Amino acid sequence: MSSLKRDIVRAVAILALASCGHAPPTPAPGGDAAVSPAAAPCLDAVADHERRVHGHVDAARTRMNARDGKGCVAELDAYDQSDPWTGGPSTSAASPLAMMRGMCLMLGAECGPGKELYRAALVNSAGATLGPEMLDKSVDAVASMYCQGGALTPRDELLRALMDLNQGAYMSKKDPGWCKAAYDTATRLVPVVPPRDEDDTQVKQAATILRVTGPACMARAGDCQAAWAEFRECWLKEKVYDDAILHKMFDGMNRRCSDP
Repeated sequence: MSSLKRDIVRAVAILALASCGHAPPTPAPGGDAAVSPAAAPCLDAVADHERRVHGHVDAARTRMNARDGKGCVAELDAYDQSDPWTGGPSTSAASPLAMMRGMCLMLGAECGPGKELYRAALVNSAGATLGPEMLDKSVDAVASMYCQGGALTPRDELLRALMDLNQGAYMSKKDPGWCKAAYDTATRLVPVVPPRDEDDTQVKQAATILRVTGPACMARAGDCQAAWAEFRECWLKEKVYDDAILHKMFDGMNRRCSDP
């Protein structure tokens, strides 16, 4: 057992025994804490309680992976109410579970509070090494993957649509209707969402990203006709290329569709 793990075990054992009216454990020859037989039932009860408490964390993680934000938050609330050791609830930026709670809030249609908690937790854990711009980019990246529901700001809605298109284009095949919904959302919002500042590259480059990932998502979904229509619509706005050149560009970028 590592020295750090021994320290943690000993600290928990001391707290547990103190709560049961027993003396602290003494180091055994091998270095691990040894307790009297009379204290064993108390420690067993504490261990059982700890397993139940951390079962809430495992359940919260399962809920989050299933994109059940409200269920995840409920499990974290149960953890906060029953955990006697950490000294801080998951609602605190200092908690090791704060980032998870932030993401679950985003999944549960509470994007704003979720982003605030996630950013505060990130500042707490890495604020000394990440500048404000990197913090903003990190929060935006997580929000684009986890924010859902009908209360998104136009900026969050745009970033979510761009992330959806990127996923459909390069990560996993989606339904054409799914790609079209994300494409229509991004097309509607690109002209009206301003960059936050000069470092807001995701919004500044949104039109360029859309020209590539929108048609690519549709092509991967198997609707080459719609992919070509989107590609042509986006690129004709540039007023630089004619259809012949656009066909060659499209073929090169979307080899799944050899003849749109």
